Amino acid sequence: MYHDLLTACRAAGCSNFTLWGVTDLSSWRAAAYPLPFDDDGRPKPAHAALIAALRGPP
Repeated sequence: MYHDLLTACRAAGCSNFTLWGVTDLSSWRAAAYPLPFDDDGRPKPAHAALIAALRGPP
């Protein structure tokens, strides 16, 4: 979902893309939504999806 949303945002010319948090440890939404990093700061699938979307065409 992160990949698709960020790709659509870039295609529409968005200048910002806001996340609900960065790590599960610091987010109140961690239980409901995947964040880019786990409690220990290790990259999760969401991180890879965001990077792939940024590397692809807008």
